[in-house]
Amino acid sequence: MNVKNMAEVIGFGQVEIYENETLESVFKRTVKEKGIEAYGAKCGNEVVKLIDKAEGRETIEFIGICDDDGRRIYSASASHMLVKAVNDVTGKMCRIVIEHALNDNLYCEFEDKDFVITDELIEKIEDRMHEMTEADIPFVRERILKAEAARIYREQNLEEKAKALKFLRYHDVHMYNLEGYYDYFYYPVVPSTGYIKKFDIVRYGTGFLLRFPSSEDTTRLNTYENYEKLLEVFVEQLKWCDLMHVNNVAELNECITKGGFEELVRINEALHEKKIAYIADMIAEKKDKVKLVLIAGPSSSGKTTFAQRLCVQLRVNGITPHVIGMDDYFVEREETPLGEDGKPDFESIHALDLDLFNNHMNALIRGEKVSIPSFDFVAGKKEYKGREIQLKEGDIIVCEGIHGLNDELTKYVAAENKFKIFISAITQINIDSHNRISPADNRLIRRILRDS
Repeated sequence: MNVKNMAEVIGFGQVEIYENETLESVFKRTVKEKGIEAYGAKCGNEVVKLIDKAEGRETIEFIGICDDDGRRIYSASASHMLVKAVNDVTGKMCRIVIEHALNDNLYCEFEDKDFVITDELIEKIEDRMHEMTEADIPFVRERILKAEAARIYREQNLEEKAKALKFLRYHDVHMYNLEGYYDYFYYPVVPSTGYIKKFDIVRYGTGFLLRFPSSEDTTRLNTYENYEKLLEVFVEQLKWCDLMHVNNVAELNECITKGGFEELVRINEALHEKKIAYIADMIAEKKDKVKLVLIAGPSSSGKTTFAQRLCVQLRVNGITPHVIGMDDYFVEREETPLGEDGKPDFESIHALDLDLFNNHMNALIRGEKVSIPSFDFVAGKKEYKGREIQLKEGDIIVCEGIHGLNDELTKYVAAENKFKIFISAITQINIDSHNRISPADNRLIRRILRDS
């Protein structure tokens, strides 16, 4: 074979790349023999499939389950096997919907809510997936004309996927063929089913979980618990989607083209406001004790907007809120703890002046007047600009930040004086029944829009 170029395989040095050689071939002769598993590769900033050509690549980094992109490739591949197994076991008219991730496992439900899920059914689906693993069936990527792709989807009872195609500008699409079952996932898949060895399926809630290997210890599967409150949120979210008749991107696109987007926004706003009013009512019922409302959530989840709206609803209940920013309680810049990379870790709870925060909160709860700091992010220090707060009868403090639920933040404040709220931008609609928009991706989109 002709050597076309040399490439740096990250962690394994310079490797000869042969003419027409795939990344899978390079993986098998350089990395796999070391007992390392890989499901895709990163070449530069691009995540690529193992079946792609290696020729012309300058650097190749093979990625496994410990890498975020590697986990997504594993998840997409296992998901295709799952829907194929369900199709084989129950027939094409029985559809599953991949709803959410729970601790890196996938929560799935049958679209027909009256469909009875039994342990025997779950066992049959899992056995069928293991049969596919043993058979090492290739995922065949095919380019198909849109009209033909729509026909295939409708034949497989995947109407929303067929509808989504009409909004694409292309004449043809790529689909993955797994033993005659066609699907598409918005992430690369592995070359064949033999790569997907570790998984199991367990009944969970009104559906089931497809469990994957842990990124921390690939010899075991991810744990799972009975997340009752989270499941309640999922059920509520599905009810909201049904109210709006928008469960996926195809239905959202149709809503927009028919001129229904403004009404959709109004319904969403009303549902959101109703929920906030309900929370404000809960706080009002405990206003004799509750003096500190703590709002936590990941970046770009809407904490600040939520806090502002909550304050409006608290005023409706006759409560005067005083908003305090957790960011104003950062320690002086030189006291900021360092992360593992040796750089300042501004997300550490110890980047906050915990003693000062607790002293101020307790003083306010006792009815004392407190001078609140303002953090100067340029100078890296707290300043006092004359802002003073003193709680009157019926007043409360509203404080938002990523550490709001951490007991260490308010360890000296009595539990009865605190009311904690966690918010997150949990994705309400998916691309289609098999392709999720992860909350992390959703929040990244929100952040890009906000920052731009």
